[in-house]
Amino acid sequence: MEITLKNLKPNTTYYYCAQALCTLAIGRADWYKSQVKSFTTSPE
Repeated sequence: MEITLKNLKPNTTYYYCAQALCTLAIGRADWYKSQVKSFTTSPE
């Protein structure tokens, strides 16, 4: 999976996490969720 972010504001902190649903052929499904991460864009 790949995500591209565009038009981010300078000197701003963004927070994100990822979620995925894994479904097995036997009918079982599990949710997976990452920890919350952050990054700060550089000043202009």
